[in-house]
Amino acid sequence: MVKNIVIIGGGYAGVMLVTKLERSISKHQDYRIIMIEKKTYFYHIIAAPRAAVEDWDVLIPYTHLFKESKNQVVHATAMHLNKHSVILDTPFEGSTELPFDYCILATGIKYPIPSKIYDIDVADGSSRMSHIRSMVAKAESIMVIGGGAAGIELTGEIRENYKNKKIVLVHNHDHLLQSSFSIKDREYVLEKVQKNNIQVILGEKVVLPDGVPDVFVPENPIMSEKGTILSTVDLVMVAFGNNADTDWLQQHRDTILSPKGYIRVKPTLQVDAVGYEHIYALGDAADLDELKLAFSIKRQVPVVVNNLVQAIQGGHTSMDEYKPKFLKMEITLGKSQGILMTPLGTFGNWASKKGRDQLTKKLWKMMNAGQPSKYPADTNAVVEHPPTSFHQAQL
Repeated sequence: MVKNIVIIGGGYAGVMLVTKLERSISKHQDYRIIMIEKKTYFYHIIAAPRAAVEDWDVLIPYTHLFKESKNQVVHATAMHLNKHSVILDTPFEGSTELPFDYCILATGIKYPIPSKIYDIDVADGSSRMSHIRSMVAKAESIMVIGGGAAGIELTGEIRENYKNKKIVLVHNHDHLLQSSFSIKDREYVLEKVQKNNIQVILGEKVVLPDGVPDVFVPENPIMSEKGTILSTVDLVMVAFGNNADTDWLQQHRDTILSPKGYIRVKPTLQVDAVGYEHIYALGDAADLDELKLAFSIKRQVPVVVNNLVQAIQGGHTSMDEYKPKFLKMEITLGKSQGILMTPLGTFGNWASKKGRDQLTKKLWKMMNAGQPSKYPADTNAVVEHPPTSFHQAQL
């Protein structure tokens, strides 16, 4: 009888896991991988800021994700987790209850649109992004609320395409980015953003009208909590606020969820609760003390795969452990400008390669989806030459 390894979530964590796990268990023919994902496409979040401004191929089909036919993507929503099965909203193989021997939770984080979109099929997702691009094109002035990486990159993409628009970036802290970065680095980022002709307002929390979507045309000037008129703009784009996508696990809030809703994990990335040793969690939904970055997920995947394969083979004596560690974060300001932040220092445009195509070709290749059809010819933009010394390479 076939045994199921169920992956819940088809974002970066789910897709990276699939590509490595399928190879690693290929000799175990009695196991198959089932990935549960309600959408019919993978949304390439890294390139979302660009897709909000340019027609960019960020909706990638899951059609050829698996190389072996026994492994499948099931388009359904996970509703309830039991210790050895998951309840779906749509029947699979005649039942809404899908049993498993092992399960990996990779549901990620809920972001505001366009950092993430929630349409089920490609046509609706494409239509939504097209509508957002149209709103951006028509607006003469735009406010982006949220001075994290997503908000900063969004201002950079808008400026790259529209040199004369008024762009305002509002952040509710005294410096851009998270407090985990040094003041020096955060001031450098601010300088780069301001040099891009972006008006930056710090230390102000915006009062949003009730019920407005994440991208909207305001009827009145934008106000702060202090009662200050921050700006009068044609378009507002929200780029702050994220929560673990674990609402469906609320029945386990006293056992496997942290107070903030993230999934508690051991260093082995097994769920940290008695009786759940055969269930793993990784990616943005896992309760790990580190920045939520795709680069971090790449380091987590081998830990889960190696430990799961060892469990299948009957061994638990020397399981791998994941050690959260900051290695790098790259912030782009269009195709040829960017900032690379590492423990060794912070570097400018020459070190920032992500902006050229936002890793789009790499994701299409990883998912065995061929080449993106909408791929502008200018992605080989020339960037600054590297500095002649490490000292120059820093700030």
